[in-house]
Amino acid sequence: GGLGPDEAGLMEKALAATVEGVDAEMAKELEDDGQWKQWHEWLSRRVCHYSLEERGAEGGGGGGLCARCRVVWYASAQAQRAHWPVFKRVCRAPDLAKVGRMDAAACVAALARSLGQAAPDADVAAVLYRLGHLLKTNQAEDSGDIGYQMHGLARGVAARYASESWELLWAVPGMPQVMLNEPLLKRSLVRRGRVEAAMGREATVDEEFEYDLDPWGDRGAYEYCFLHYNLLLGAGFESRQPGMCSAHDGVGAEPRDSCIGRAACARAMQLWLDPLVRQSCGDALGPAASFACAWFARQGDDARATALLSGIGEACLEEMESSGSGAARHARALLKSLDKRLWQSGCHVPKPARRAPEADDGGGSGDLARDGRAPLPPRARRRRPRRQSQRQMGSGRSADAGADRGRLPAGRSGSDWAFHS
Repeated sequence: GGLGPDEAGLMEKALAATVEGVDAEMAKELEDDGQWKQWHEWLSRRVCHYSLEERGAEGGGGGGLCARCRVVWYASAQAQRAHWPVFKRVCRAPDLAKVGRMDAAACVAALARSLGQAAPDADVAAVLYRLGHLLKTNQAEDSGDIGYQMHGLARGVAARYASESWELLWAVPGMPQVMLNEPLLKRSLVRRGRVEAAMGREATVDEEFEYDLDPWGDRGAYEYCFLHYNLLLGAGFESRQPGMCSAHDGVGAEPRDSCIGRAACARAMQLWLDPLVRQSCGDALGPAASFACAWFARQGDDARATALLSGIGEACLEEMESSGSGAARHARALLKSLDKRLWQSGCHVPKPARRAPEADDGGGSGDLARDGRAPLPPRARRRRPRRQSQRQMGSGRSADAGADRGRLPAGRSGSDWAFHS
């Protein structure tokens, strides 16, 4: 039978207290962290600005900060000398105080100006980070219009940038850290995950309405993802298409054979294979399946098997099930490219426990939240939001920040970050 009035009342009070506690916790985190906390944490990691290799605290001696800007770190003097012909054009510490006073419209204008120049400004990575912070915390006005502008900006950059331009952009202090660590999770998804983890069950439809637990409610990081993900694809692939707005833009694309290209490709695929990121970003990941076909066609069996265990099957099935998805054909082709023995080998490996989406604290991934919370209980897969056209994007829903799943393991490089063969 159902619950009695007293039991139902107690459960309602418990849920209300849980929601109130989660909201207070997230508000305190936002107040305590400050907008630049994650920026400083990312830059504090010993990631060589030339090779994009991370050397952990146990990585031995050698290396150091650039003596001029005191921001970027190199693994050796040889790496710094090799990178200097490119880096000298942008070797300057970003002005965080100035960037921190910009609103979202000023950030977009600064990005458009900087990315349209022969050499980007040294503040461009900080501006990108600041814009993401404003959008993910719902501090940007007219985020739909800003999202449309960012989409056009990303398409223009992807269309006209050559390999040398991408190398110069990624030489800007902080740019590799922003591009390779941004989790692209929306805040409403984080909030719902915390509430459900505390309750030990999935919220009902009535509870969604009563306590505003709809995970599609944000308007920020969805728009930000259009710019961020397209910049990743542009840096990782040489495409025949003029921009990264279509589900078919990866047809004929060639992965760039460079440290930046390999790291960007691996990160783009890693984000696409994360089910929480797909929930958050929706149509912003539209070209991912076609680019994945180009990426995995050049990988060995070991890399394909790793991808299968990382959730490529689920990602492809979601693309095929999405209503009106132009990526379905590419997802189907990608599944067919994984032969039977790879599927059989994947059947004997236990799937990892489902993780609860965590607040964007710059930490690593794991089956448990960093504060010890249990992962989310299993749930029926939610249907992805209907994909939006570019024209509809201005009124689309968005995503927000969450757990950092992009941290490089110590001793690994961007080229073997994911699916290394």
